[in-house]
Amino acid sequence: MADSANVQKPLRVLVSEGNSTSAREAVTMLGLSGHLVEVCDPSPWCLARFSRLVQKFHRCPGLRDDPDGFLGFVEDLLAARHFDVLLPIHEQGFLFARVQERLGHRAGLALPSFVCYRAAHSKAGFSRLLDQLGLPQPATRIVKSGDELRHVVRFPAIIKTSVGTASRGIWFVRNEADLEGALQELSAQRLSANGAFADEVLVQEWVAGTTEKAQGVFLPQQANRVPCLSADCRRRRRRRGHQDKREPAAGARSPRDDWRKARVARCPCR
Repeated sequence: MADSANVQKPLRVLVSEGNSTSAREAVTMLGLSGHLVEVCDPSPWCLARFSRLVQKFHRCPGLRDDPDGFLGFVEDLLAARHFDVLLPIHEQGFLFARVQERLGHRAGLALPSFVCYRAAHSKAGFSRLLDQLGLPQPATRIVKSGDELRHVVRFPAIIKTSVGTASRGIWFVRNEADLEGALQELSAQRLSANGAFADEVLVQEWVAGTTEKAQGVFLPQQANRVPCLSADCRRRRRRRGHQDKREPAAGARSPRDDWRKARVARCPCR
């Protein structure tokens, strides 16, 4: 639980969207820590607007439908009001990284360069980055057409569009019927006139195992130092007559080993 007693000077933070659970979590942690939180979102009914921890809500143009309008709104807001931090939650970070020189002098903005962001933003780009760094991932093939996908898939497998969030654009295919269903959806959404996918599609080996999450904080100008690393490695176990239990996985791979390897190799996009 956050502790507001430890905050010596509250920061005024602008959260760039308020309709995701990630935004809600950010608002909760910042607000309970004593910081002053404002939120902008195109929906008047967004989740974060109704939090008692939000000082002010700003209705803005939608990033998807009007990216220029959204960016202009944020710039005007930063010019009109004092904010210590601009906190992007999801895809807003991609946009803000592209125009950091226009935003960075108005509020604190912790983002990598646009080149690095773009390299890791797409699943295909991130897969190539893992290969370059020598970090583990499921066996992956990147394809550009339905025929190529049929040729490389081995059941069971996971099919993913290169860009997508909240499990959108992901299919678990166990057999031919699942594959045809995935291809139909891809055909409806992702095929261009010549039969090729509009963007790259990943076909990955299905790997059964633990669910793992890791977050790291890099110090500015000191990319080789990771002062904070949080890891959560758990597995689900089903017992007869009981609900799923979450418990630490025995012998789970430590993400610290991969962090150390990445720090030594350095990101190729730098």
